[in-house]
Amino acid sequence: MAESSSLMWPMLIVVAGAGIGGYIWLQRDTTPVGLVVVKQYDEGHMGYDEDENEYSYTIVEGTWRESDNSLTIESESADRPLRIVFKNNEPIDGEIITISEWGEPDGRDYEDNEEGQKQRMDDYNARIDKAIAWMDGYGIDTSSLEGEKVGESTSKEQSQEAESIYGPMLSLQSHFVW
Repeated sequence: MAESSSLMWPMLIVVAGAGIGGYIWLQRDTTPVGLVVVKQYDEGHMGYDEDENEYSYTIVEGTWRESDNSLTIESESADRPLRIVFKNNEPIDGEIITISEWGEPDGRDYEDNEEGQKQRMDDYNARIDKAIAWMDGYGIDTSSLEGEKVGESTSKEQSQEAESIYGPMLSLQSHFVW
């Protein structure tokens, strides 16, 4: 009896080890490397970096895995899809985004007064700033986006604009104290 008991422990250890190894083997990530698209929503051109590499993006439901050694990123829903960045038409980066934070400002009602207009402009400009910061991460020239901001012109720019539209006489009147 002592002999069978001494053989049972090594056998039990081998069986338990095989069971644990099999479980780990079955839990490995079998997602294919690259981009797997289930549904595509949007795509766009981002611009060029200083080396003339072209960048674009696409918004999709699906999975993205950069290499065998990287983790898989999977979209959660239509409201939290993947945004994949392409460099010269090759996917290089992916992340899960929230559509309400990156798309057009939501349809919420702004008060129909000066404060509501300012809040609308601030929301729009905040989204532009977010896009600029994202694109700067890839070294893309964002000077064209800077010009898209609204309501941030200085009084000097406004007076120059007034002079160009109305002529110098009308704009001078606003600078005098009567």
